[in-house]
Amino acid sequence: QNDQDYPPENQNTANLAGALWYLHNEIVTNYSTGTRCPRRFDISELHRFKIKMRPTEALDKAGMHFGPRWAYDQGKCEGRC
Repeated sequence: QNDQDYPPENQNTANLAGALWYLHNEIVTNYSTGTRCPRRFDISELHRFKIKMRPTEALDKAGMHFGPRWAYDQGKCEGRC
């Protein structure tokens, strides 16, 4: 996140591997010379949340822990929504 404060329900979440991949491939990777500054979306912080979750009964029966993933950028659903 950048220097603004966001309520928890407006945070993007990921496991550690996913967050690091995103930072490396989408935020700090630069395909030209020089430093990319400011970073994409002005990201300057990484927050850690410790959560417990349990899938719904329907997802559990389907052998899934999470439902489909939809990408949201700046409050808009991107991709197949």
